Amino acid sequence: MAKREDRRGELAEAACDWALEHGVLGLSLRPLAAALGTSDRMLVYYFGTRDALVADIIERSTARSVAVLAGLPAQPDVASGVRALWAAYKDDDGQLDRCQWIYAQAAAQDMLGAPEGGAPAAPVARANDAWIAALAGYLTRCGAAESAAARCARFVDAAVMGLHLDRHVERDEDLSVVVNDLASAALLLSGVSFSRV
Repeated sequence: MAKREDRRGELAEAACDWALEHGVLGLSLRPLAAALGTSDRMLVYYFGTRDALVADIIERSTARSVAVLAGLPAQPDVASGVRALWAAYKDDDGQLDRCQWIYAQAAAQDMLGAPEGGAPAAPVARANDAWIAALAGYLTRCGAAESAAARCARFVDAAVMGLHLDRHVERDEDLSVVVNDLASAALLLSGVSFSRV
């Protein structure tokens, strides 16, 4: 049983690596299996269904993005923390950028495929919860009051996701102006008195 779990874990990590390069929209088991040096039947054996494999990829991708966030040094204030977060999208090895694309694709697929008013699928909801909790922790390390951190994290996350989507059609200098505005607004929501900043 341990060997089966080890092999499943190896395949899941490799599938996550593949998805971070190719995305999850329209993911098909046969080409993925060929890229991983296995068969689609073996992927079904280890994961059960394509959806279960995609859920595993989303979970692993989220864990990787949370690890990038955990590795960001605390900044002197929330505004600086927001700027450092945005810089991480551009300056790290691309991991955070690619992980956010996996989340955006999975969320869009859920949104487009869900019945009107339907709840998001569990993997996307869990990914969102994990990311918001990690972002709130990061903003707290940057000086946000614990009582305001979750609210501030949701605000920053919504804006950064929009900026992330715009990054491929907007000029960097234009986005930088918006990031600075976001940083200032996040500071206002951080529950920190301005005499401390």
